Amino acid sequence: MPSIVSAEDENLSEVWKTDVEDVFASHGLSCTLKWNEGVMTMAETENTCDGLVVDKGVHALVAITCGLSAEWVETIVSDTVASDIFILRTPVGMSEEEFSRKYDEFIHKFEDEFVLSRELFCQVFYKVD
Repeated sequence: MPSIVSAEDENLSEVWKTDVEDVFASHGLSCTLKWNEGVMTMAETENTCDGLVVDKGVHALVAITCGLSAEWVETIVSDTVASDIFILRTPVGMSEEEFSRKYDEFIHKFEDEFVLSRELFCQVFYKVD
């Protein structure tokens, strides 16, 4: 498995070709980065043979934007590690502060008390909608 080096710790533009573009191409996808604009674009190619690889590509890009190293792209796109994306919404009647506090408590239990990310070898990313 790749090390957990954040994208902030590596220069993404330096590893983009080998760790992202080449991996996507080997799975029938194209992926480009417009570094100055902060835009990543992924598309199917004529070599895309599995529709699920598109979802895995999206998951890999989310992992990068959440701070994981580009080394993770291969393991996610090839489905070596399971991945999914959950979009969390603040429940009706709950303040954003309370929601944030409860999320922080959950992550603390997940990471520190139960050490599940190391036992299950997973990372939790969330996007508040």
